[in-house]
Amino acid sequence: MKWRGISTSNYSQRFQNLFLKEAFFEAFAGKMDMPVLGMLTTLGWLNNKAAGYPLGGSLEFSRAMERRYMGLGGEIAYQSRVVKILVEKDRAVGVRLADGSEHRADWVISAADGHTTIFEMLDGKYADKKIRGYYENLPLFEPLIYVGLGVNGTFNDFPSSVGGLNFPLAETVPLGGKEVNRLGVTIYNFDPSLAPPGQTTLKVMFPVNYDWWKTLAQDPARYRAERNGSWTWWWLFSTGAFRAWRPRWRCVTWPPR
Repeated sequence: MKWRGISTSNYSQRFQNLFLKEAFFEAFAGKMDMPVLGMLTTLGWLNNKAAGYPLGGSLEFSRAMERRYMGLGGEIAYQSRVVKILVEKDRAVGVRLADGSEHRADWVISAADGHTTIFEMLDGKYADKKIRGYYENLPLFEPLIYVGLGVNGTFNDFPSSVGGLNFPLAETVPLGGKEVNRLGVTIYNFDPSLAPPGQTTLKVMFPVNYDWWKTLAQDPARYRAERNGSWTWWWLFSTGAFRAWRPRWRCVTWPPR
């Protein structure tokens, strides 16, 4: 195929326009390089209305499936952590919960991540060399700091984007063992169910160095201070990077307590 074996970072270098080159790299290759074919597939889904953002977020999406499943007579046991998948003659026949109880079933479908399912629930007994290679050799997704904020404003003058906006910072700031020069922000003003009228929620994510945080955790006081990051947020929202936002900056709580 034409795009097989080409990464988005390599493809970004084909742009002659410096702005387009940087914009493409930040949008599709900045946090984790991906195949161009994967990018095109995602864009194709979006164009065909086969993918998108569910109003209400992932919780409302889950609740819709819950309502449908229970409406068909299904039963759900919440707060019931599965620790093992029961196997007989190489066939999954049920699960064992953290409280020790066992439940049999005709079909067992794991919605947990692959590593937990394969190496913990199944004790790694069904992992061949190829499967182990996925977890031992492939690069990890870059660790992130995730910050969720409630703000007094809707930012309707900013472009609406489910994928978020990416701002260059006026200065490089050290954060979590890395030098950060851009800030990715998702403004959820396109989903009115997430905040009261006239307010909205923001999601901000920063790439960080996991080993740096792991070492810092040996000093609990420094770890808490860095994690809270009060100095970092003061710096970000008092500089030109967010000058347009400062008049509307006020933390709010939603839902009301």
